Amino acid sequence: MTAFALQLLLICLCLLPLYLLARFFWLRHKKQPLHLSHEIWLAVFMLFLGGLLVLVLRPSGAFSPRNMFADAAQRLFTGQDINLVPFTTIRRFFRLQQSHMTFNPGFGIHVAFGVNILGNVLMFVPVGLFPPLLWPRWRPFWKMLLVALLFPVCIESLQLFFGRTVDVDDVMLNALGVLLGYGIARLCLLIRARQRKRKQSAAAQTTPGSAAQ
Repeated sequence: MTAFALQLLLICLCLLPLYLLARFFWLRHKKQPLHLSHEIWLAVFMLFLGGLLVLVLRPSGAFSPRNMFADAAQRLFTGQDINLVPFTTIRRFFRLQQSHMTFNPGFGIHVAFGVNILGNVLMFVPVGLFPPLLWPRWRPFWKMLLVALLFPVCIESLQLFFGRTVDVDDVMLNALGVLLGYGIARLCLLIRARQRKRKQSAAAQTTPGSAAQ
């Protein structure tokens, strides 16, 4: 988990100059007003998304660009490193974690469980968190449900061509992460709306008194 986070941070830092340059020309072309807080969070999300795609689509050691389609077809035919049975991988890692807790009480989470279960959920939380906060058009549940279903499927399908393991359980865990992020975003929006309403009510109550004075 720590190594993944450090790699993600390094990739984001490498992508930062390219993003800033592209965003500068985009805003200049569109002549849009600059909102600093929005731009900061947009940059965080876009850099995270770029870093995530670089990491999850990183070719394996056996990857060959010339034979990527032939290798993918062969893997589909043989089923090599492909799991299409739901909960197979999840059950295996939960059994591993249970065994770890039995023989190592007090040692917390097994590394493999943390990376393959918790990691697959947590690394997709920002995918569900940022769009509803940045763009109102992404706040309807059905839109983010489509993102939760299609985005992990697309990534897992592309991994087939890069020599990486394809697992339906990864899709399920990634989708769970997106929906968890969406739930956090809706909670943040609800808190923000209540705070705004409270401020408006307080301002409306103080206005008559000020006018009377």
